[in-house]
Amino acid sequence: MQAQKEYLLQKQEILKGQLRLLDSTMEWFRKGGINMGYEVTLKTLPKHYVISVRDVIPSYSVEGLLWETLHREMQAQNIPQNQSAMHMTVFYDGEYRESDVDIAVQMTTTSLMNVKLPLRSEELPEVTYAGVVFRGPYEQITQVTMAIANWVAEHGYDWDGNYFMIYHVSPAETENPAEYVTEFCCPVKKKK
Repeated sequence: MQAQKEYLLQKQEILKGQLRLLDSTMEWFRKGGINMGYEVTLKTLPKHYVISVRDVIPSYSVEGLLWETLHREMQAQNIPQNQSAMHMTVFYDGEYRESDVDIAVQMTTTSLMNVKLPLRSEELPEVTYAGVVFRGPYEQITQVTMAIANWVAEHGYDWDGNYFMIYHVSPAETENPAEYVTEFCCPVKKKK
């Protein structure tokens, strides 16, 4: 019975997230489907090192479980945290999924690290991306994605890799979603 209760609570969280996403998308359409002030910029993230945990999780709403694993494993493996580290999530599915989401959570490091699974340490190449920095809750992702897709089409670019988010102010720093600052990033390359 306890397992069934946990399952239903998890489903409830997924449904709440879907309702918030639907509400925000409906509001976006009511306002004419405009970019609502999302400024898309072309940026380059230089080559960098990360320590990460990748897994398939039940839904986007439980991403925090991977962050808990990353921090717990770093502590268990005596890996110090860089206070100026960039925190990112990479999405490997290529499109929105209702469940079974393949993601990795990452923190930048100053070099490659000697780690044991489930941690991974790797050097990532430079990436050019179209990005939007937005404030507030994550329910804006649909509108942000549409703003970037419109920009990519209008400026002669193609998609070039897995999209990712950089957390400038995340749930780890504040419990108030209105204070979140997130950068949604879509790797791109100029059309030939």
